[in-house]
Amino acid sequence: MLKYNHLRLAKPVRSHILLLLLCSFLSLTHTGFAQSSCTCPKIRDFDEVVEKDSSPEKYFWKLRKSSNKACKARGFIYSIEYALNLNQLDSAEFFLKKHIQLARELDCKMEFYHNYYFNAQYYYFIDDQAKMVECSYQALKVAEAMNDKNKMFTNMANLCLGYKNLEQPKLIKKYTSRMYQIARTNPDRSKKVRQLAVCSSEYLVLYQDLGVKAYLDTVKRLADEAYDISVADKDTLSMIISCRKIESYYYYSENYPMAIETLKKAIELTKLVSSKTNYDQISMLYSDAADIYIKLKAYPLAKIYVDSAVNSAANHDNPNTDMMLSIYSIQVEVARATNDFKTAYEFTEKIREIEDSVLSVEKHKTIYEFEQKYQKAQDLKKISDLAKDKEIGDLRIRSLIGLIVGVLLALIIIVIAWRQNRIRNKLALVESEQRLNRARINPHFFFNALTSIQAMSEEGKNERVPSLISKFSKIMRASLESTYSDLVTLETEAEFITNYLSIQRTRYDQKFDFEVIISDDLDADVLKIPSMMLQPFLENSVEHGFKGLDKMGHIRIDFKEVNQELHITIEDNGIGFTGVKNHGAYPSRAKQIVTERLSLLNKKYHSKARFDWQTGINGGVCVEIVLPLLD
Repeated sequence: MLKYNHLRLAKPVRSHILLLLLCSFLSLTHTGFAQSSCTCPKIRDFDEVVEKDSSPEKYFWKLRKSSNKACKARGFIYSIEYALNLNQLDSAEFFLKKHIQLARELDCKMEFYHNYYFNAQYYYFIDDQAKMVECSYQALKVAEAMNDKNKMFTNMANLCLGYKNLEQPKLIKKYTSRMYQIARTNPDRSKKVRQLAVCSSEYLVLYQDLGVKAYLDTVKRLADEAYDISVADKDTLSMIISCRKIESYYYYSENYPMAIETLKKAIELTKLVSSKTNYDQISMLYSDAADIYIKLKAYPLAKIYVDSAVNSAANHDNPNTDMMLSIYSIQVEVARATNDFKTAYEFTEKIREIEDSVLSVEKHKTIYEFEQKYQKAQDLKKISDLAKDKEIGDLRIRSLIGLIVGVLLALIIIVIAWRQNRIRNKLALVESEQRLNRARINPHFFFNALTSIQAMSEEGKNERVPSLISKFSKIMRASLESTYSDLVTLETEAEFITNYLSIQRTRYDQKFDFEVIISDDLDADVLKIPSMMLQPFLENSVEHGFKGLDKMGHIRIDFKEVNQELHITIEDNGIGFTGVKNHGAYPSRAKQIVTERLSLLNKKYHSKARFDWQTGINGGVCVEIVLPLLD
């Protein structure tokens, strides 16, 4: 995973720290590489070599000199990773170029994956986010071809990190949704808990960018699930990670007492793990606590925790620059609030030293880039002088070819624009028709419903009238709003179904009942479906299916996810097809409306939405609708 000490974010400090933690989680899931057809035999693990060998470069050099091409490729991969860890970008670039040559000779998917993956890291370190995203996308495609879900997850997380810096929240949302699908089905519990924590961090990023409360609630839900798994597995580090996610939820909910309590629990847990490998974690926990106490204006406590953060970071051999800037900034804020101007001055100077160091590095980098560009310009001038005569001779030919190509491209663009305009016009017409269809609840329903409410009022059943009028008004509003909204949340549609069937049940003197069941793994307040999609089938069940029925009618509406699709089942125990004179056309109106709407949905979202009906288990009609998962 991308190393966290090179993050460059312009968002608030807490968002920055959470993304630091995201990267450290993923580095745990990416240690070592899977076996493949071109695996080097008897290879030592990279982390083992770095930890135990005083000079790991010797082992990497030995691999690079091996006669076995797979071993040689692994030597270059290890050298690339080691150079990136030491921020030796020139060496990393050199080894990447050497490795791609071997990857082409071996024609091994895993080697191409390694090259794309580490190229993404390289471009991230030099702050070329566009190329970093491009390489992460290529690595993801190779991981998908290998069907390696853990590598797919890692590269989707890398994409989210790149899109965060490129300010593309919609793409973060897309890949976070895919990441969660992988995490919740991961059979490896240790990886699952870290992946859930990463998903929690990404939903926090979405909340920060979009301000949707549902995303913040999802942060808490995923963090709680990760914490429960880590407790069951006695995985202390994962418990600390999960606590930090839960603390973030309380922080952004402005429940500072619970945030502090959660941080204290995490700090106690750090005593059970090796401090040498967790100085960053411990420092950030203390720093977060100090930040909260500043919010509460409890400056003495804030000073205690920020001092602990500084001391913990000082024990780190190579403390993270961005983290130190954050801690020092909090130290300055506490010192100013307590009139400790000496400390404020000292740490302001430390911040300036770090910033000057970063600016110096950037300055040298800029000078080097200018030198390269100047040298390149000189070389190009020499080549240009030598080829000048030849270019003059070829200029007319190139101009003629360019003119012909330009005319052809213009014609192609005109044809494409014309076709697209026709398609848009047809789509607009179909959408207009669909809006009318969605509003086409049988007028008799409204008339009869009002008549039933009036009758209840006249009969003295006034206690039920307000509730029915409220449900009736919600149905009217949903019917009108559906003409403007193609999609509504699953929760909204379930409420509409409940209100509609409640009114119908009152009209028919309680001669049927119903139940609406939504599977627990569906996020009802986020998942979206076409509005009023189910109403025509429900109307058929009530108006036709229960007509003349000599027993209590029952309708069951079931929502569940199957193979990453939303399956909706509507089943009644009515008279079924055989009880209707023209049973071949029994649900004709419902069929016409839903067929047209699903056709439009498939064109718009490139999906495979469909529906079918048959005789149910209880003799009634069973309708099954399959929709894509939209959010």
